[in-house]
Amino acid sequence: MISRIYNMNYYFNAYMKASNFTKSKSMIENPFINTNNALKQQGLFSLYKTSLSSYLKELNKSTSSIKSSAASLLDKGINSSFNKMTVASDNSSVFGIASNNADNASYTVNINNLAKSQKNTGVSMHSLGKDSFTTGLNTISIKFGENKTKNVSFMISDNDYNKKGLEKMATAINGADFGLSASVISNSKTGQSYIEVESKETGTDNSFIISDVNGNTVSASGINNISQESENTSYMLDDKELTSQSNHISLNNGKVQITFNKADAKDVVLNIVNDADAIKDDIKKLMNDYNSLITLAKDNGNTIGGAERLAQEASIIFEAKSSLLFSIGININKNNLISVDDTKLENSINESISNVKSIISGAGGIAEKLYGQANKIVSNPISYSQIANVDIPAKNLSVYNTSKSDYGLMIMKNTYSGMLFDYYL
Repeated sequence: MISRIYNMNYYFNAYMKASNFTKSKSMIENPFINTNNALKQQGLFSLYKTSLSSYLKELNKSTSSIKSSAASLLDKGINSSFNKMTVASDNSSVFGIASNNADNASYTVNINNLAKSQKNTGVSMHSLGKDSFTTGLNTISIKFGENKTKNVSFMISDNDYNKKGLEKMATAINGADFGLSASVISNSKTGQSYIEVESKETGTDNSFIISDVNGNTVSASGINNISQESENTSYMLDDKELTSQSNHISLNNGKVQITFNKADAKDVVLNIVNDADAIKDDIKKLMNDYNSLITLAKDNGNTIGGAERLAQEASIIFEAKSSLLFSIGININKNNLISVDDTKLENSINESISNVKSIISGAGGIAEKLYGQANKIVSNPISYSQIANVDIPAKNLSVYNTSKSDYGLMIMKNTYSGMLFDYYL
């Protein structure tokens, strides 16, 4: 009767519109309504409508989730689940992240020393002491490398304690946004404070010099004292001696990002390989989404007509490939639900990812079949959500409208008045 529906949210509207052609015939043949039966049926329909509404919402959610999970496995481009890569390391001194579609490769790294940022630490001063700094406008010069210089100014008042003066200088340095981070460290027990300034980036290119231009805040605070020199990373990559301004380097044409955590005299082997864990998780997500759909269908099989057929159609997809799925660690139990052997699936991915990809995402594979089934459900949800087990006392009993108008919205305007169903449907 209903050949097409565009959105499950309009299920009831579509159902009533499809029932519209029966109204005249029903009312002509049955002008006198059995009120008791009508009220009884109206109660049944109310319960059924509530159940159906909940079922359709969950069905929409379940099929959407299946389509999303299947799509990532079916994707042929860079975002495909089967293009996910990882950096496998035999040592915690190196951490790496590989982009999707990175090339399979192997590298040997030896880290001689890590890159460091320059740090200057001032002298301890009595926090509540005065007259250490020149009052009035103070200006300091910050020089980065050979070519970058910036002057920073701030006011020192007559009543400023040393700690307050240090804080004003730190605030001015931070506000200059010139690659430095300044902070004042105070000790309440000793009553002492000092200023510390550090470059935000590592490497010799980010070394700096601070000097007085006006006033004496640099010399008085000792902020020009270097407590840690800047350094570059020094490392060996496949027997090539290299340096870097930072502890982060790129490999594999920028597809792999490596972070050096600590210097290590030992060789560290980095393997760029398929991310078996991520691929496995994506496959398991699709299997769990399928299980949710089957469970939903079975839970509503006794009340929603078509739910049982939905479960049968979905389970057939797996039954046809049960032996292939079992070979890679995906098992089907007697209730047509899926369980995954994590170890077996992960080993299958590592040993033959092409075989796993063929079974899951190849032509006619599980992902393709489930995506198609989900599309089928979304395009025609009424086929999987019909009336079931509703006791209709009089087959030719129909809804009626006391206003004798707008028959298309009979049930919506007069839900108290009678029945939605008759033998013409």
